[in-house]
Amino acid sequence: MRILVRDINDPAERLTQGVRGGVDIIDLSNICSCAFISTQDTGRLLDHGRFMIEGVSPAATYAAVICSCSDPAAGRMRRSG
Repeated sequence: MRILVRDINDPAERLTQGVRGGVDIIDLSNICSCAFISTQDTGRLLDHGRFMIEGVSPAATYAAVICSCSDPAAGRMRRSG
């Protein structure tokens, strides 16, 4: 597994150790499904291959609020049968 940190405003820009940004996860051993996840979490790379997750991107939180307020049915589970 490899963790990368990206600039929140420019997803193509990779950040260096110690700088806070969006967290991307690459599963290097995954061959049968999606090997790359671009999360809405924020964090930073630390030394010796370590990393820290610090929270959820403020933009992600805002988008979730907008979504749930604009669609009253959002998040409701439907019963089948």
